Amino acid sequence: QVVDYCRTPQNEIGQCILISECLPLKTFLEENQKTDENINYIRKFHCGFQGLIAKVCCALGNNANTTPPLENKFKEDNKTTNDKKPTSGRNLLPGKEICGRGYIEKILGGEITDIREFPWMALLEYKTSRGNKFMCGGSLINNRYVLTAAHCIVNERTSTGTKLISVRLGEYDLTKQRDCSDSTPGLENCADPPIDVTIEKQIPHELFNRRSKNREHDIALVRLNREVSYSEYVSPICLPTTEQVDPNSINNLIVAGWGATENNTNSDVKLKLLLPLVSNTECSSIFEKQTPIKIGNGQICAGGSEGKDACRGDSGGPLMLIEREPMKENYVAVGLVSFGFGCGIEGYPGVYTRVSSYVQWITDNIKE
Repeated sequence: QVVDYCRTPQNEIGQCILISECLPLKTFLEENQKTDENINYIRKFHCGFQGLIAKVCCALGNNANTTPPLENKFKEDNKTTNDKKPTSGRNLLPGKEICGRGYIEKILGGEITDIREFPWMALLEYKTSRGNKFMCGGSLINNRYVLTAAHCIVNERTSTGTKLISVRLGEYDLTKQRDCSDSTPGLENCADPPIDVTIEKQIPHELFNRRSKNREHDIALVRLNREVSYSEYVSPICLPTTEQVDPNSINNLIVAGWGATENNTNSDVKLKLLLPLVSNTECSSIFEKQTPIKIGNGQICAGGSEGKDACRGDSGGPLMLIEREPMKENYVAVGLVSFGFGCGIEGYPGVYTRVSSYVQWITDNIKE
């Protein structure tokens, strides 16, 4: 049997197992009231799923006789958090035992997502003259920051009064107060209600020029005004560790979202789509026929089949691939939806900001 190793919130090596098999956490749940604080503490140990049942990271060798009471450990964790020294940006990004570990459903042409898929997907809400609207998307990358496109922060609309006010996390169906899946006969599997978090700071890339047709450096960070707790429906995506997209993954890039753009939202329900990678050389030659656009090294192209484009995703939302390692599968944000020619027009791929070119910029601009 393959052992699924992980790290606990205390940075101990553990095994990803059902909570019923992890004596300390099972005991903690049985002996303590199910307050928000206690439930959020348990959620920090979340590491995956077995079917519909959540698994937790249980420290190796843990048993009731050798493990201190978890209430005390919780208090100790909070104490050390307050005393610790400033951390570098790279260390503020979650490791692969946490990031990109959302429910992985086989994509077989179906476009509607499961309510547990892509728990890092964010919707950016703006105050406009016609009321509040979701006009862009983004990706949660840690418990305080959302990654999005700079054109979602700096554009013609924001210069004429439209204002980014909050980020929504854990959303699935915009028409429902609470999302439930009826995919399991006789069981109602309901998500936690989505959360809206106000904005503390907006950080567009300093070299982004909203008037440039090339839209280079189309990347931005949104700092939330508080930390968010991870759950089955809210968790971060991984950032790439190499410059190259794995050639074996070129036909398996994934875009997801509600189709939120400056003009409208195309879908009430979160959608997904598989897209093929298009080389920058081919992409440039396609766009040069119609426009003076040059595709730079900091950009990546995908799609181009009729009806299959980032219209299924959100402006600023992620272009993803699944990175497979022994005992692990992680979603990685390789691109951010930037621009395209029309919407899903055959032969015209979508253009995305290449995230790997900006990982250093990201880590330089995040703080505790």
